[in-house]
Amino acid sequence: MSIPSKGIITPDPIILQELLAGNEAVYSTVLDVSTKFAAQICWDFAPLATTASPVATVLQVLVDETLASGTVNSPDDAWTVVQDWLSPTAVPTEFTGVAGTAGASTFTIAAGTPVVYQQHFIEGATVNEAGSEWVMPIKVVGTTVTIRGTLKNTYAGSVLRSGAQKLRFDLDLSNIGKLKFVIGNNRVGTTRDVASRIRVLSLNAIIA
Repeated sequence: MSIPSKGIITPDPIILQELLAGNEAVYSTVLDVSTKFAAQICWDFAPLATTASPVATVLQVLVDETLASGTVNSPDDAWTVVQDWLSPTAVPTEFTGVAGTAGASTFTIAAGTPVVYQQHFIEGATVNEAGSEWVMPIKVVGTTVTIRGTLKNTYAGSVLRSGAQKLRFDLDLSNIGKLKFVIGNNRVGTTRDVASRIRVLSLNAIIA
């Protein structure tokens, strides 16, 4: 039996946050995947505003196709889009007054009833791993929300929003040396604020 050897290409998530002015894009760092066979791309997404917007947030995976000579006509000529995905465009529901303690499986909100078994996003003081997080409510009693798992951070007066997503995609890396990600809006001149977290789980080897 062959046993797959798994690893994480990105030890820390690539956080691409608070996007974006119209026609603006944010690029990740370049990842060397020359020794990897395949990967699962994990894109966690959340809208940060409750205003209606026709904009969809786009995640693209680009691969390096630099010629053997190492020369290209321009920096972008070396990169080709191999995958792209669109986020939902729905307006999230907002719940204010989030209060909870790191390690707890419950938190409280000021009012309202979040939909259970759907991804939500708690926006804390900062939009990063140390200040915000994705949660899935599994029970709501009054203003107390029970989540799957436990909170990573402590909150006081924070905001919970619906409309979050955790998307997963498989990518063959057998003929790819380097890849990077770009996130942007698909509508020129229209702003949409979102939080995006990208992680890459790799298949490193097949052990006989």
